[in-house]
Amino acid sequence: MSYNLLYYGLPYSVCDESNNNISLKDQHMRSIMAYVNPDILAVCEMIPGTANAQRLLDSALNAAGQRTYARAQPTNYSNGDLTNMLYYDPLRVGLLSQDVVINDLRDINLYKLYLKTSDLGSTADTIFLTAVVAHLKAGSGSSDEQKRAQMTQSLMNYMNAQNLNGNIVMCGDFNLYRSSEQAWQNLTNYPNAEIRFHDPVDSPGDWNNNVFFAHIHTQSTHAGSNGCAASGGLDDRFDFILATNAIMSGSRGLMGIASTYQAVGQDGLHFNTSVNAPPANASVPANVADALYGMSDHLPVVFGMKTAKPLSIASQQHFPAEIRHPNPVSGAFSCHFSHPLHDIRIELINMLSQHKSLLFEGDVQAGTLTLDVAHCQAGMYLLCFTFTGTQIINKLLIY
Repeated sequence: MSYNLLYYGLPYSVCDESNNNISLKDQHMRSIMAYVNPDILAVCEMIPGTANAQRLLDSALNAAGQRTYARAQPTNYSNGDLTNMLYYDPLRVGLLSQDVVINDLRDINLYKLYLKTSDLGSTADTIFLTAVVAHLKAGSGSSDEQKRAQMTQSLMNYMNAQNLNGNIVMCGDFNLYRSSEQAWQNLTNYPNAEIRFHDPVDSPGDWNNNVFFAHIHTQSTHAGSNGCAASGGLDDRFDFILATNAIMSGSRGLMGIASTYQAVGQDGLHFNTSVNAPPANASVPANVADALYGMSDHLPVVFGMKTAKPLSIASQQHFPAEIRHPNPVSGAFSCHFSHPLHDIRIELINMLSQHKSLLFEGDVQAGTLTLDVAHCQAGMYLLCFTFTGTQIINKLLIY
């Protein structure tokens, strides 16, 4: 699922607690997450800062009661006023790495994920998926179109130079008005066909204020303005999930299912009106339509993929957490836990197993824990996490 969150985190310009209340947004997001229940969630229009990324995780996603999600690390190398973020279900996928294409407006983020297949532990073989999350320049002017073209060109050139290929999706708020825009052509007609993106519903055209495309319009959920949300009703296709040919053909282990592509809450009957206005929106429950109205002026977009490889969900019903830490380290370093853990013991062991140093013992919450290794000599060690009958051992270089 890809979702523009409408300035999540306050304050932002004319959006404040009266017209974009973050506590109410968390409630709305819980309703939407409980209904859609996605494996992976890409978001844009988040106010920069780790606190906002973590708040959405704690107060909305993991409070929805369906699953326990983990998140990527926030970035803002472009020094933009808005950022992207990726959340995922660690029972089904893991985050291998993340990268950034820097622009003079805001970051374009690339997240490399892997499926947690049932044979992963024995074969070390899996299926990879790269999720690109972008929030392109808004506006209908020629300079805005040019900026969108520049951002997409920089992305495609970077992917080509890095020899990225295979299963790749690109999602986010593209702010496109028509498929003839150069930005769209950069994405869908790039010379390297291996990284060229495809529209799963194959719907090119002039999307803006065109009733023919009402079934895929994503903005605005509001007919009138409250001072923060855009007005005008649903009449723009700004939000997308695109996929490479590898996904559309299923040649690399993941097959895109075109019939699953939809803008959540879009019934095709609310052209130029609010998503929850009469007639009743029968595509979602009434409380979800209201949540979509209250959460953002965009609708989220969903796209399903299938794989023949079984996931290891059944054997990981008590999957504890993904534990991430830098390597090498010196002095003190932060260890990130995607889930709370009880009675965990963290030890540092030298490579000859002659000496153990207890770094932490007790309960940890989701988030970061600082571990002090300033007392250790430089060298290679084993960092051992022990909890609930499980042991994770990582090599750690201290310098």
